[in-house]
Amino acid sequence: LVDESLYYQGRYGSPLSYSRAFDLAESAGLKLSQDSKVFDFGYGTIGQLKMLAAMGIDVVAADVDPILPLLYQTNQQPPGQGSILLLDGQFPTDEKLTEQAGDQFDLFISKNTLKKGYIHPTREVTNPRQLINLGVDDARFLSEIHRILKPNGYLVIYNLCPAKAKPDEPYIPWADGECPFTREQLETAGFEILSLDQIDDPGARQMGKILGWDANGGMNLNDDLFAWYTIARKKPTTRLR
Repeated sequence: LVDESLYYQGRYGSPLSYSRAFDLAESAGLKLSQDSKVFDFGYGTIGQLKMLAAMGIDVVAADVDPILPLLYQTNQQPPGQGSILLLDGQFPTDEKLTEQAGDQFDLFISKNTLKKGYIHPTREVTNPRQLINLGVDDARFLSEIHRILKPNGYLVIYNLCPAKAKPDEPYIPWADGECPFTREQLETAGFEILSLDQIDDPGARQMGKILGWDANGGMNLNDDLFAWYTIARKKPTTRLR
């Protein structure tokens, strides 16, 4: 059954949970306005894309979840406003998808997708469906993000997580929310690191309180909500005379 809740929130909760990531990016210097371009990697649901488009922002969003093309069968373009281009497939291994996505993005954002536990788990994971295979090595993935960003464009990774498993408990990949890439990898790809694996538990819990995750969802915010973020900026290319 597809109702309004599934349509706007998908299977991953309120699109308003993106708000904290955008607040942090703005504090780091990102300025989005009409005619800005945003790439959402692993978008999961259309709600946040519609909000960005309503601001006049052009959004490209990619995901591999097979339910999403069924939920959102057409690309959305409100008259006189920003646009939404939905891409079904894997960036950047799908060459056609990557070409369709274009470049000159002001922001490449990933929420709850680029987690260390999904990409580079620190313990054995017996169920491969709990992992994410980027399809390319880290260097290639980061170089593609760098390529499609404008000079001074931003890379933002924001991850909300439950409590990590104790050493004697089964590993929980989605609880390991640090950045899957190292400082050296990001800098080698041409990024200036503004924040790396910064803890945002208080901000996430305040957001969870506002969204009613404790009262309506029964979540113990202090015991089962944790967050990390990484923000990097593409260095402008220096041209030699």
